[in-house]
Amino acid sequence: MFISEALLFGPEPQVRSTQPAPHIVVGITSSQTCLTLTGRLRALRLAGFRVTLVSSPGELLDRTAAREGVESVAIPMKREIAPPADIVSLVRLWWLLLRLRPDMTEFSTPKAGLLGTLAAMLAGVPTRIYMLRGLKVEGTAGFKRRILLAAERLAAFCAQIVLCNSQSMRAEALAMGLAPAAKLNLLGDGSSNGVDVERFSPGSSGVRGRLGLPSEAPVVGFVGRLTCDKGLPELMDAFDTILKSEPEAHLLLVGWFDAAARTDRESSPHSLHRLCGRCSAILSRDGPDGSAHLAGGFSQRRAGGRGKLRSGDYNHRHGFAGLRSAGGDRPADSSRLP
Repeated sequence: MFISEALLFGPEPQVRSTQPAPHIVVGITSSQTCLTLTGRLRALRLAGFRVTLVSSPGELLDRTAAREGVESVAIPMKREIAPPADIVSLVRLWWLLLRLRPDMTEFSTPKAGLLGTLAAMLAGVPTRIYMLRGLKVEGTAGFKRRILLAAERLAAFCAQIVLCNSQSMRAEALAMGLAPAAKLNLLGDGSSNGVDVERFSPGSSGVRGRLGLPSEAPVVGFVGRLTCDKGLPELMDAFDTILKSEPEAHLLLVGWFDAAARTDRESSPHSLHRLCGRCSAILSRDGPDGSAHLAGGFSQRRAGGRGKLRSGDYNHRHGFAGLRSAGGDRPADSSRLP
């Protein structure tokens, strides 16, 4: 009598890999930057990676880690130059990487890029990536410029791959001598994360109603940190001009004030103090039903109707806001400020 091998020996055992999942640590300076990692961390996890997200403490760190299904570690890091605090952050990052023993690290934003890649090299991480999203050194001069340029070069030296988010970013990094051409890489035509085309697509929304914006009024929107680096003073000057020809226009600011972005001289026209004053004046000059609106937090949505997004920057060369605006069929003015 014939007896099948399956019945005799049972089902063929499934062979499972005993190798642990490759571990990547993704680090950024501020928890606010977690907004640029949406979807990407989850994609890494679904691709088989164990993912640990590192940033300064903040609600967005915890929320992003929970939403993306990854681990998170909070290590305080200051955006501004702060040698004593920076040394403490460096030691904490080094100790964390010694404990985790990841296979790969990817650090981005200036402070985390410097401290993280240096800590990863000291901890012996085999694969180290520095994601170059912007150059804080641009627009600076004198001793501060020399310090920031040296920091960028050190971060690039400690990494094995410098991943630039645009062709122009790679060209500028090469011109500044941050790294050899062979180390400066680009994914496709350049991107830091990509765009969710389902969320950012043409269509109506209830944002105008929630914010009290008239349905047919033209809206100039701004999304980003409320700092001079993002061109807020220029935007306010431009909006004053717009109101002369479009008195029904509204200005919508979506973001938050960044205390770390203050200049050295509070008397400077680009100081945080004066910027806050100008924002307060433009937001309150017409009362609660005025032409300017400040939306707390940071969640870019379709405004519907007649709307235009304005985005400018002294340091960055690949703006998410403009791409998302284009996805929603809204005109965008994305300027690199001189």
